[in-house]
Amino acid sequence: MAQPVIYDTCLLSHVAEIGYLHILDFLYKDRPEPRWTPAVKREVTKGAAIHVFCKQILALTWLGEPQEPQDTNAVLHLRNQLSSQDDPQTANMGEAESIILAREVNGSFMTNDFGAYYRAGEKQYLAPNRVFSACNALNEAREYGKLSPIEVEEAHNLIRAKRRMICDCRLKLP
Repeated sequence: MAQPVIYDTCLLSHVAEIGYLHILDFLYKDRPEPRWTPAVKREVTKGAAIHVFCKQILALTWLGEPQEPQDTNAVLHLRNQLSSQDDPQTANMGEAESIILAREVNGSFMTNDFGAYYRAGEKQYLAPNRVFSACNALNEAREYGKLSPIEVEEAHNLIRAKRRMICDCRLKLP
């Protein structure tokens, strides 16, 4: 049986900003819910006041209803690990909830946040084979023929131009 894929705000925002949310829908719509958490929805809702792409995320029906992780102590512990002392209490809450929820539902976690990506890959959370980035989704879409190699490269470049992409595909880009 296919595992749920849990998205954080960083991943959804980056993919939405470059206009490729349809790729996530194509690749993972048949996976069981949940797909996101209440903290991620709050972060996207807050961003919708500024960014049109956040409004597009909120309009997606395939994301379903957010699901709260059960282990709130683990969420708070992980949030503290991901944050610095100067961060507000809500910082990294979406990433922490998403990682813990993915662990609870035996799912995968998708993020473009460096700290969350590497922390989630640790054995006590998910392990590296259950943590993915936009880079993985773009290349998977290429394998299915939904994106050409040029489109994948352009998408990489759009996200990397903002210095925000975790590129773990080993794709040879100029």
